Amino acid sequence: MKIILASASPRRKELLEQIGIEFLCIPSQKEEKIIEKEPDKVVEDLSRQKAFDILKRELKEDCLIIGADTVVALDGQILGKPKGEEDTKRMLSLLQGKSHKVYTGVTLIIYKNGETKIKTFSEEAKVFMYPMTEKEILEYIESEEPMDKAGGYAIQGKGAVFIKKVEGEYNTVVGLPIGRIYQELKKEGILLSMRSKKMKSKIQKVKLIVSDLDGTLLQNGAQALEERAMIAIRKLQKRGILFAAASGRQYPNLERMFQDLGKEMIFICENGALVIYQGETLIESFIERELGIALIQDIYQRKDCEVLLSGKNTSYLHPKTEAYLYRIRDVVKNNITIVEDLTKVEEPFLKISVCQRNGIEPSMAYFQQRWGTQVHATISGKEWMDFTKLGVNKGTSLELLQKKLKIQKSETMVFGDNENDIEMLKQAEYSFVMENAKEEMKNYGNYTTKSVEEILEYLEKEL
Repeated sequence: MKIILASASPRRKELLEQIGIEFLCIPSQKEEKIIEKEPDKVVEDLSRQKAFDILKRELKEDCLIIGADTVVALDGQILGKPKGEEDTKRMLSLLQGKSHKVYTGVTLIIYKNGETKIKTFSEEAKVFMYPMTEKEILEYIESEEPMDKAGGYAIQGKGAVFIKKVEGEYNTVVGLPIGRIYQELKKEGILLSMRSKKMKSKIQKVKLIVSDLDGTLLQNGAQALEERAMIAIRKLQKRGILFAAASGRQYPNLERMFQDLGKEMIFICENGALVIYQGETLIESFIERELGIALIQDIYQRKDCEVLLSGKNTSYLHPKTEAYLYRIRDVVKNNITIVEDLTKVEEPFLKISVCQRNGIEPSMAYFQQRWGTQVHATISGKEWMDFTKLGVNKGTSLELLQKKLKIQKSETMVFGDNENDIEMLKQAEYSFVMENAKEEMKNYGNYTTKSVEEILEYLEKEL
């Protein structure tokens, strides 16, 4: 679907380019008429005028039109673009040292199969400015930056030095609340493609694909791969691309899951403590024994907490409840060994995990504070917290793997969704965070995706 931005604003253009969306910039030529009085209604109406002007001219094919308008308001009074230096000085003198509001109105027109859907909304942000001296105001005016900006300043430019804080979405102040736009379009079943031209031209260089499992390749609690994923991986393997499964799961579990695909795969197991490729152990890292015993004892004495001790080919359990045993043995389908005393297990400790019924959140701070300086602690699921040797995680193992295979970050694609994927995501230029991940996780990926399979299929077509 063709995307049209009905604006000449460089700032709005930059925001869309920033997230890799391909679009046309066709400014509205309609003379703006302000009919409404309230700031939010003014911007909504003006955004509608701009979008409808383009709609009349661009009905040749399916398209999405984005119209937007932004105003600054102080105590309900709208401050538009200054008419000259004196007007700019007046506006900045009014705004300095105070808080004001910025409103951006957006109209989305979806024209598809001869039908038109229209959505109009506005976003509000509160901006707090530092006091400005007259000299600062005059020097800022001399920079010429404020002359074509609503309210006489640019938050994303030199004017940033005068901004104390923003309450609300920052991009609302810049001129396009891109997060809200994305969410509104999702409700209509439209997912904006974030595969930029740069990505398309370079993606052919990918040599290694690494994917987390639970919450990423396995969605909604699934314990087996979709056939679609198996087909996509097999096609990429035939093209010479290595595929790695990176998980907190044990090696035998992963090997069974991927069936015949596993012969050519890399397995980053136990959150990076164990890496196996074609049956050969490439990386193995253990928690120091006395430290591990103390950690096991601490977990076991805590209410509602179960311990899982990871060896190379089995998970050692001393379950408090039948429900926990059933989950690990019959749902997750791990190889398990039940013991009377986990501290007496002779095999080296690859990883120690705590599973807390109804969620790990109540114990996160406790375990992090108690053990975070002695082992690497990370959240690996709603009910799980994993501990590996200090300095060992999926990311460090991937980095070592890249060095062994002489593969660069620019040749690596990674998929993840949770805290235990953060270091791994940093090791790839093509880093994808799942759309259903927590919002803070999306800061660690260069892209987002609804499904791993979608990107794998896209890559295969581009090769």
